[in-house]
Amino acid sequence: MKIELGSRNFGMAETARIIGALYTGIDRSFKNICTDSREVDKDSLFVAIVGEVVDGHNYIPQVVEAGCRCILCEKIVPGYEPYSLLVRDSVYALSVLAHAHKEACGLRTIGITGSVGKTTTKEFVYAALNPYFKTEKTEENHNSIIGMPLDLLRMKPETELAVLEMGMSARGEISRLSRCANPEIAMITNIGSSHVGMLGSRENIYQAKIEIVQGMLPGGHLILNGDEPMFAELKGSEFNPIYVGTENRASDIFAENITYELGRTTFDLNWMGQKVCGVQIPTTGKPGLYAAMYAFAAGYFMNLRSEQIKKGVLNYASVGMRQRIEEEKGVTLIEDCYNASPESMRAAMDILNIIHGTQKKRRRIAVLGDMLELGNRSPEFHYEVGRYAANCSDMLMTFGKEAEYIAEGAKSAGMSHKQIRINNDQNDIEKTGRELVSVLNPGDVVLFKASRGIREERVISFVKANYAV
Repeated sequence: MKIELGSRNFGMAETARIIGALYTGIDRSFKNICTDSREVDKDSLFVAIVGEVVDGHNYIPQVVEAGCRCILCEKIVPGYEPYSLLVRDSVYALSVLAHAHKEACGLRTIGITGSVGKTTTKEFVYAALNPYFKTEKTEENHNSIIGMPLDLLRMKPETELAVLEMGMSARGEISRLSRCANPEIAMITNIGSSHVGMLGSRENIYQAKIEIVQGMLPGGHLILNGDEPMFAELKGSEFNPIYVGTENRASDIFAENITYELGRTTFDLNWMGQKVCGVQIPTTGKPGLYAAMYAFAAGYFMNLRSEQIKKGVLNYASVGMRQRIEEEKGVTLIEDCYNASPESMRAAMDILNIIHGTQKKRRRIAVLGDMLELGNRSPEFHYEVGRYAANCSDMLMTFGKEAEYIAEGAKSAGMSHKQIRINNDQNDIEKTGRELVSVLNPGDVVLFKASRGIREERVISFVKANYAV
């Protein structure tokens, strides 16, 4: 990863002072920060990171040969002392530098975490606020303890507001990101089953996500999902949370009179004591609906009027491979291959049903792949998704080894053998592609959903290239 610094060049001496590094070289400057040795140039600060597989320190001679003279590292490679900022933890030092940049720019921040829906919520909040503030956001998948600080460092001094997505792979990471960003508004979208393989339970996931309050500014605002019972204990706490929901009518922001159409959701909001009628968003289903409510809550705390927010959310645009709906030779394709958990699988199948019903389409076909990072409960979670799929699809195709349990669950819920196709080899895209092409007819609606690591979008590309009416 490589980013161009958003403000003036940084000097090595000043950087050493900010991050508490040992440095004995001359006061060189750098214009960009790079964590990939293949991308460095003479204007780079190379951050040497000790990873699970690769140790960036091994590439220090290579980056110096490429012209780099500024290195952030945890150990000195003999002969390269004059170029090296020595710290105990390179990743932590990066977050300290990012925090200093944020403070120097006077940047206001909004932090978003949760098991599912972080990116969609980030994009809705950005859409709602960007027309009224000079707003930036974390890009692509830059939500890690490396990616988010780097995105902060690329933001320019004229930026007023940053909308930051915060992901995690272990306890303590959300805390670190929150302390780096100091959000004045912190959001948790939900508590799902993602990462249960690493953290062991939803309770542990909850404890990891609630770390976002640890860096929240004093007097800041916490926004939570009012339909998630685990958040109820925070009501009346020192954080004074605001709740959004569609089921719990006691939520501070509550959606009702919801109508779903292809590419559009319309609803009314009970919004902090006000009634906002006829809100429209350019997406279908509950994930976008929740995200829009979080955007309304953020807008409220940024002192925007309801009509301003209502106009802003219309600017939402999906990113990556999330709920991209398109027509291909008479067939409706729902491409949702960025990530998957039991909760997002069910939500995606709900959208399959919505689109099928609103458009009076022919058949519902679900192409479901492996959900990753579910640990020893993976078979159980896949099996339950299969039972759900039996009531939400007319044909099921599974893609990947773990997804075989989806097929088993569907059979147990009454789906016949003729309605199910199984492919346990995620590298054999042609098997699933050929089977799907052979059964497709104009009017069918097809959902593609799997974890990113399965790369199910390859099946979509095969179908687009080979399906003919």
